[in-house]
Amino acid sequence: MRKTRANIPRSPAASYARTSDRQAHRLREDWQNEDKTDQFAARSQGRRRYAQALEVESASRLLFISGQIPESAAGELAPTFEEQARQAWKNVFAQLAAAGMKAENLVKVTTFLSSREYALANRAIRKEALGNHAPALTVVIAGIFDERWLLEIEAIAAA
Repeated sequence: MRKTRANIPRSPAASYARTSDRQAHRLREDWQNEDKTDQFAARSQGRRRYAQALEVESASRLLFISGQIPESAAGELAPTFEEQARQAWKNVFAQLAAAGMKAENLVKVTTFLSSREYALANRAIRKEALGNHAPALTVVIAGIFDERWLLEIEAIAAA
């Protein structure tokens, strides 16, 4: 049974992306109620690089990627946030590759940052890693298990 958009609750400024068998990994946003008087919606539309909601239709495989830490396979940890973020994304991509998937298969990404000060750098590196792909996204400021880690990334992918 196929889900329809009517089954998905949306806020007035929500974006909606859907995948299907023919468009398995091509996401599109459908803005609903583009009310320019809503200052938040107008301000955030131009910079949004994620889907407010993402429906996966007919996926035969789901991959749940545990939090990927910013250490290399050899246990090396870079000193800067930018280097750690790139390493964490490399680790996410390694998990995807092991399952025969790519970045375009990502449907949900949660990034845990150790401090708000890394928010802008995180956004830039995420865009570098994902390009124009826009999965559902959450960023949480949290105490991370190892104080040396400045971030951790977990994800869900579908194929």
